[in-house]
Amino acid sequence: MRSPVSVFDVVSKHVDWLSQRYAVAASNVANIDTPGFRAKDIEAFKLEFDHAGERLKVTQSGHLGSGTVGQTDYTVYNKGAADETQSGNNVSLEDEMKTLGESTRQMSMDTSIYKLFHRMILTSVRSQ
Repeated sequence: MRSPVSVFDVVSKHVDWLSQRYAVAASNVANIDTPGFRAKDIEAFKLEFDHAGERLKVTQSGHLGSGTVGQTDYTVYNKGAADETQSGNNVSLEDEMKTLGESTRQMSMDTSIYKLFHRMILTSVRSQ
């Protein structure tokens, strides 16, 4: 029997990914003046059912890809930035601020979704 994917689980995993992405971007900003420091990024958020062989169907380019629900360790890799300073540092403050802003916006959206579904459940319980 298939168990449904909980909205709360998906939002929780996305928030976990966002917090790790935020930490990587913050580390890049903190090392902006460190000679030889290479900017890092985190792999894209992926979502997959816990059932083997089942995948989310991607019907539009904006849909989430596939990964694992429950995944907490994301691969951090060096960014291939084009601009490099004389000290060998390739951190772009503009790129990092963009990443931090996107992460903050997505975290706000996740929080709103979580609150909405929580309210819906409370409303359905109270009405019974």
